[in-house]
Amino acid sequence: MQKNLIFYILIISLACHLSTSQSDECFPRLVRLLIGDKYANNSSPYTATLMYQTNSKCLKSGIVFKGKNFETSTVSTIHSDWNDTFCHNKKMCENVIYNQYIHTVKVAVDPQTSFTYAFCADSAQKEGCTEFYTSKMPILSNNDNLGFRTNFLSQLATTKKQATPLKIIFFGDNDLSDAGKITINAIYKIQERENFDAFIFCGDYGYEFYQNNGTVGDDYINALTKINTAAPMAITAGNHEDNFNFEFFNQKFQMPFFTENQNNYYSFNIGNTHFLSLNLHYFNDQVNTPNPENQKNMLKWVEQDLKSVDRSVTPWVIVFGHKMIYCKGSDCQDFAKDYTQFDTILNKYNVDLFISGHKHKFLVMKPMNNGEPANYQISKNNIISQYEGFLTVIEGNGGTSKMDDDTLPDILNTQTENNSVSNSGDFDKKKQKEALLEEITNIGFGVLEIQDDNNILIHSIDSKTLESVYDIGLKK
Repeated sequence: MQKNLIFYILIISLACHLSTSQSDECFPRLVRLLIGDKYANNSSPYTATLMYQTNSKCLKSGIVFKGKNFETSTVSTIHSDWNDTFCHNKKMCENVIYNQYIHTVKVAVDPQTSFTYAFCADSAQKEGCTEFYTSKMPILSNNDNLGFRTNFLSQLATTKKQATPLKIIFFGDNDLSDAGKITINAIYKIQERENFDAFIFCGDYGYEFYQNNGTVGDDYINALTKINTAAPMAITAGNHEDNFNFEFFNQKFQMPFFTENQNNYYSFNIGNTHFLSLNLHYFNDQVNTPNPENQKNMLKWVEQDLKSVDRSVTPWVIVFGHKMIYCKGSDCQDFAKDYTQFDTILNKYNVDLFISGHKHKFLVMKPMNNGEPANYQISKNNIISQYEGFLTVIEGNGGTSKMDDDTLPDILNTQTENNSVSNSGDFDKKKQKEALLEEITNIGFGVLEIQDDNNILIHSIDSKTLESVYDIGLKK
């Protein structure tokens, strides 16, 4: 009798252990909320894209809602399976063994209305669940040209009028170093206080994301969860994510038009503003040989996209990416030449603003047009009007262990005249000085405040003080 009892106890204990083990394997991790397809194409019902990861395939895992349920579509489960050597710029090489299942769920939630959800290892039984997250998607657009790539007519959504300013945080070049954590905590505090509509991440996350078998990057994504489940993020890859032609990055994030463009270029509208993401590093990557056909397709797509914007209902056009066309520094000397075709297209369609990362400081470059400062007027309170080129604002000062590359005096910029690297580009030190409006060395992030159809304010926020250290505006 006693032996039978012990046997049954062992069986029950083993079953519980297996159940717990399976739950751990399928427990959803690294939840992230991204801008959904409807912001890029009104014919799609899905406003939100949610992604999460599990250690096994876990096909029973999924989303559960608290309160109102919403239409969902499980788009894909990708097996991110790596046993390869990763490097940055052919240095800091490590063999990476990584094995995760990345799930993408698209949800048709109501814009400007909070929705609450969790992810569960078994969504039907609501077992092995994360905490509940409450999110809100921003206002949709009235631009009926969003479906220009489709063969059917776009259907306008019924949207609320944009009565309050859009507020969007943008930052880049950030990790979990002491400096990086200051910015993450600052963004979390300001998001709690002001409820921003969206976040734009301008590339280079979790330096180096592949180290310690990919856990460095995963730990960084996990640290952003509280921020990135409050409002959606739009993200672009940086040059530190270029391993295997950005494939690892593309498994992690799926932005609008992913199947068409693999995150290298995409666009969406929020309210009265059209956003265009450009991965210029993809266009002329020195590690992965550029493909002329891909370059041609990218230029064609960008021009078609900008041409489609109805400026009578979407007056603002903002481009974002990791690399920019104009900046200050030795590595910027070639950018104006390398990206001159984009410069021409952006000015042809009167792009207003280019925001980026890459340089580990805060920089503002004057409105530029085809390699030269453009005509513009600037008021005493730093409002730019009558501009004939696009303004560039660089917030690559998010905080990273590599901050010393740029926060120390720019020794690269003091190279001798006969250094071939210094003189290889057209946008030399003299032209950079002429184009520079402001330069600040600190840890921080940007706030984009789109007030109405005629006014934009940009604030550079110091992460340590949560105070603005520089403000500039655009006026139509």
